[in-house]
Amino acid sequence: MGTVDVIYPGAPFFLYFNPSLLKAQLVPVLNYAESTHWKFPFAPHDLGVYPQANGQAYGGVEHSEAYQMSVEECGIMIPLTVAICKIENKTDLVDQHFTTLLNWVNYLLDFGLNPKNQLCTDDFTGHIAHNANLSLKVFLAIAAFAQLWDLKADKMQVKIFNKIAQTMAFEWLKLADDGDHYRRAFDRKGNNRAHYAKADWIVWTACLAEKKEVFQAFVNPLYDFLNVSESRVPFTDLYDTKTGEQVAFKARSVVGGVYLPLLITCSSTDGHT
Repeated sequence: MGTVDVIYPGAPFFLYFNPSLLKAQLVPVLNYAESTHWKFPFAPHDLGVYPQANGQAYGGVEHSEAYQMSVEECGIMIPLTVAICKIENKTDLVDQHFTTLLNWVNYLLDFGLNPKNQLCTDDFTGHIAHNANLSLKVFLAIAAFAQLWDLKADKMQVKIFNKIAQTMAFEWLKLADDGDHYRRAFDRKGNNRAHYAKADWIVWTACLAEKKEVFQAFVNPLYDFLNVSESRVPFTDLYDTKTGEQVAFKARSVVGGVYLPLLITCSSTDGHT
């Protein structure tokens, strides 16, 4: 329960309908990270096994780094916490946990640009070093931290962290470049695509499109899958694009990610970005 990398993809639903419900998911993670039970300089993966939030249950639990998602979870907690502050138009949440969040920012600065061998949210793909997707998440988190300083009206800190994020982004472009696409890992050339797809990330990716027809090219196949798939289960977020069948998962909160287009529309009209 309280799985950080499950909270993240589903966050658009809560940010759009009721941000206080997302805040209620983040605060226990922050409190746990500040407790004597958590010994690591990075964010935890989860709070325990429902109904007992008595400490991380995933991987090495609280005693090993072998199966931690250190860069993943830090890269999630920072922007989500800042998002709550932007919606509330005050920095109270960050102020209450500032030391913890700053430690996570520093962890990303030290270890995030070219991540060591570790798991990411797609743990079904196994450990991978030099993960380009993880690295990208790092400088987005740093950019989000810059937006926090904007809320605090500290122009100097805004400039510093924006510069760091921009520098990392340019470095990422060089490390990930593989011609007509970006690498999955900086040290791996070639095509690393698989037949399976994640419904939440498809919609997130579609939202990067500048043209409506490109957006539809991403989401229409997902719509068709939900209509015609023989896997008649509650909305699955992992399915095979060749067979049109469920691979795993059903009715997870991550499908809240399909609300990202609504959140973007709402944000563009009320001043939040």
